[in-house]
Order: sequence, then structure tokens, then C-alpha cells
Amino acid sequence: MNNSGLETKIAEKDAHNDNMYFGLKEIVIGMSRSAHEVSKFADTEKILSIFQKHGNMNKKTYSQQSAALTGFCKEMGNTDNAAIVETLGLTEALARLKNMNTNFKATYLNQVTANAYLHRKDTAVVMYKPLEDALRQFYTLVEAMKNIPSWQKLYADLSELSQRNKFKNDVKLK
Repeated sequence: MNNSGLETKIAEKDAHNDNMYFGLKEIVIGMSRSAHEVSKFADTEKILSIFQKHGNMNKKTYSQQSAALTGFCKEMGNTDNAAIVETLGLTEALARLKNMNTNFKATYLNQVTANAYLHRKDTAVVMYKPLEDALRQFYTLVEAMKNIPSWQKLYADLSELSQRNKFKNDVKLK
């Protein structure tokens, strides 16, 4: 296995983050278009400029997107912007986006850590050679001891297993 198996979970969380981010952006765009008060229009334009600054999340890698969302949420939470977010009624949606991004980062970190661990592990092919060598040495020892009565049964059993295995492999090749 070359990966942790968390890829589907990461992709789902990424899609949820994207939907929340773009949904929030669309809400602000809608507010901007329908703002009748100059101050509300200015507030929505200020928030839209923050969206513009952090860019399109779809074009970023998971780590870039997570960093951009963290920066976006931090900027939206500063004193001036937090007041605007509250005035526009977006506090709950922004808190949800922050929470989703935090969960995404934790899952992504688990994936990166698990994948790094898996890449350090030996593969079955690498582990096969030392095992094969050890078995050959053991069989050689048993073969050398076959004339001693207490080793004769073990030698006979191993010899029979070896012959059966050889026969099975020969049949598979045909």
C-alpha cells in the first residue's frame, strides 16, 4: 500500500470547504448587488476585496488552499472586518468555514504523516529476500542434521513440503 487511504476523506472535506467558501462569496456578491445603502455597499465591497486577495481556491493544492483559508479567516476576523461580518450577518457562516478548515487541516496532516510512515516501510519484495535467505539457511541446517534420529522427522516433513511446493509451482507454470 502506497498511501494512507485517506484520499477520499480529504477530497470530501476539500469539496465541503470549497462549497462553503464559494457559497459565502456568492452571498456577499448578492448583498453587494442588492445593497441600497451606500455603507452596506461599501461593506460588501470591502469583504469582496478580501475574497479577491485570497484568490480562487480551486486552483490551489490542498496545503496552499488550507493556508489561504487560514489567512482569509484570520483577515476576516480582525477588528474592522469582524464588525462588517457581524453587520452583514455572516458571523455563523465564517465560524463554520473556520471549523471546516481546521478539521481539513487535521485530516490532511494525518494523511501526510501516514503516507510518510508508509513510504519508510519496506515493501514485501524487499522483505522477501532476507526471509528467503533465512529459510534456505534453516533448511540447510536441517539437511545437515538429517542423519541424527531426533532431526529425521523434521527433515522428512520439510522435504515433503518442499516437494509439494515445487510440484504446485511447476503445475502453475504449465
